[in-house]
Amino acid sequence: MDDPAEAVNVRYASFDLKVDKDQNNRAQEIKLLSTQRPHMRAFHCAWMGFFAAFFLWFSISPLLGVIERDLDLSRNPIWTTTMCSAISTIITRFIVGPACK
Repeated sequence: MDDPAEAVNVRYASFDLKVDKDQNNRAQEIKLLSTQRPHMRAFHCAWMGFFAAFFLWFSISPLLGVIERDLDLSRNPIWTTTMCSAISTIITRFIVGPACK
């Protein structure tokens, strides 16, 4: 069982959606309300991970001037929050990545 496609076939005897057996069991349809493995769970983990990363990375930047002024912050806390934002994105990717398998 050196072929990865063979391993997937053994692991998932049947799929919740139509697949193309000639193209390594690629999905031929999308069932948006399904969370069945491997196709739809990977799809949902991918878009949720992208949304979380995008939100965590870009949400604070447009508001930094207002936040700095309202909370009377110096540059050091601003840089700290920027670094926390970047680190949270990396951590989220490490958590969501294995969930896509």
